[in-house]
Amino acid sequence: MDSLIFTVLTTLFGYVALITSALCIACGLYCLAEVAEEYSSLAKRVLKGMLLAVAVFHALFLVAGV
Repeated sequence: MDSLIFTVLTTLFGYVALITSALCIACGLYCLAEVAEEYSSLAKRVLKGMLLAVAVFHALFLVAGV
């Protein structure tokens, strides 16, 4: 009986944590969209830098054979 209660509670709180995480990510993305809208030239430079960094990492991983 105790095992069933713990299983139900674990499952319930797992779903609560999942929903909370999804809401936090959605709020963060909304805030980032507002900042990107306000500072579009800065956002463009940051995104270009991030894209370049990802491309460099992919090239390094390709050379390293990872």
